[in-house]
Amino acid sequence: MMKIYVGEELLEFSDEELKHMFIDYGREAEVFRYKDEALKVYKNVVRKGRLCEIEALELSEIKTERILMPKRMIHDYATGEFSGYSLKLIPNASKKRIPRIRKEHFVEELDVIFKYYVFILFFTACNISLLHNTKKI
Repeated sequence: MMKIYVGEELLEFSDEELKHMFIDYGREAEVFRYKDEALKVYKNVVRKGRLCEIEALELSEIKTERILMPKRMIHDYATGEFSGYSLKLIPNASKKRIPRIRKEHFVEELDVIFKYYVFILFFTACNISLLHNTKKI
C-alpha cells in the first residue's frame, strides 16, 4: 500500500493497484503510471546523487518539449518527507525503449537548461558572496 501527496492531491493505492500501475524501477526509485503522469517514487534508501526537493522544484520551472522535467512534488503521507516527483507520461517508454529525438532538438533543450543553471549558479554565488561580506551589527 502507498499513501502519498502528489502536489496537493492525496493519493492512496493498494498493492494490487500498484502492480497494474508499475512501469519500471531503478536503483533509486520505482515509476508508476497515474493518469497522464509517471510518478517517480524514491525507495527508502538514501542516495547522494538523487534530486532533492529544491532541485526538483527549480527544474519544474524549466519549460522544455523534449526533456522530461519534474511536474509535481511527491511527499510521503505519514512523514511529509519529499519522496519523489511526477513527470509527463511517455507511453511505451522504458529503459529498454527510449523514444528517439533528433540531435539538434536535444542540443536546443540542453541549451535552455544550461542557460537556466548558469543563472541559478550566478545568483547563488552572488547571494553567498553577499552573505559572507555582510557584517553583523
